[in-house]
Formats: sequence, structure tokens, C-alpha cells
Amino acid sequence: MEKMEVAGRLLHKTCFKCCKCNSQLSVGRFSIGGKDMYCMTHYKQAFREKGTYDVFTPDNPCKGKWENKA
Repeated sequence: MEKMEVAGRLLHKTCFKCCKCNSQLSVGRFSIGGKDMYCMTHYKQAFREKGTYDVFTPDNPCKGKWENKA
């Protein structure tokens, strides 16, 4: 089996898939959110639904510190 290293993780090439739609990912067209890998469509969808990328980094020390200026 072919294996590859992505973001410090060793994976089978066939296991490199989006956690939402299970589509095959390519090295230049994916995003990592937390511990999961997403196709660009589902990564952007999560942002639109939540309005923030904090959904991917719940332990981020900067979470909630950005505020709109009045």
C-alpha cells in the first residue's frame, strides 16, 4: 500500500479523505480543522455555518478575543 505524510501524520493514500463527504483529497486542495481533514467545500461550509474558524480550534487561547470596533 502507498503511504504518505500529511501534516505530520502518516496515512495510507486511500485514507486521505474528507471527514464529511469522504471524497479523496489531494495535497494542494485540503484543509485541516482540529484533528480532521476537510475538502475545501466542507471547510468553507463550516466557517459559513459558525461564522468563525474556532470550530476547528476549540482550545485556541485567542478564541473570543477578537471584537468588532464600535
